[in-house]
Amino acid sequence: MYLSKVKIENFRKFKLEEILFQPGLNLLVGENDSGKSAVIDAIRHVLGTRDNEWQRITTDDFHLDSASRAKKLRIECRFDGLNEEEAGAFLEWLGVEEAQDSKVYFLRLWLEAERKDESEIKSRFDRMITVDIKAGPDSEGRRIEAEAREMLRATYLQPLRDAEQGLAARKGSRLSHILYAHDDIKKQEDKDDPKTILSIMLQANKDIKEHPMTLPKKASTCMRLRHGHN
Repeated sequence: MYLSKVKIENFRKFKLEEILFQPGLNLLVGENDSGKSAVIDAIRHVLGTRDNEWQRITTDDFHLDSASRAKKLRIECRFDGLNEEEAGAFLEWLGVEEAQDSKVYFLRLWLEAERKDESEIKSRFDRMITVDIKAGPDSEGRRIEAEAREMLRATYLQPLRDAEQGLAARKGSRLSHILYAHDDIKKQEDKDDPKTILSIMLQANKDIKEHPMTLPKKASTCMRLRHGHN
């Protein structure tokens, strides 16, 4: 499946915007402050990221029109091109459309946020900003379970401002994010399968530790005799 559409309402500089995507590689091109980062951040807010980066909707995320700031915002993502396995995983939230004498499945999920002014906060239990994420074919929708949301998490690579540091081999590096998102790499994480990379590495570490050359040797006492002249 692929992300086919993002609809944005009252998010940052967008009063109302709809962006369509195609299967495969898509590019967002525009001048500085044209909203490219806002589109990417909107998608991240709805889908989440694989590194589980914590992010939240703030007051500044609500669209400011002249001197008035919006009270509500909404970001909707639509996925098309689901295969049978993907359709089965999201069966509870799927929509169906008729297309050329056949049924086409799609998945819609959206984030809705509402903010209150300080004057509207009546107790310490009131939150200034409330956020809800739902999915479904109709306007009501229903909460999408954590396990299903985990399958939708995006791989987000931060802007490469320092190539040497950004491409360095370390935990959480850009390269590790790319590899972790690849289906073939995921299949290599089974330590019980002797043919996976993880299992081979664990076995290699074990063999190295047990090799005679790496075993700790007993301390030996050496005594050197010194001959002197009287």
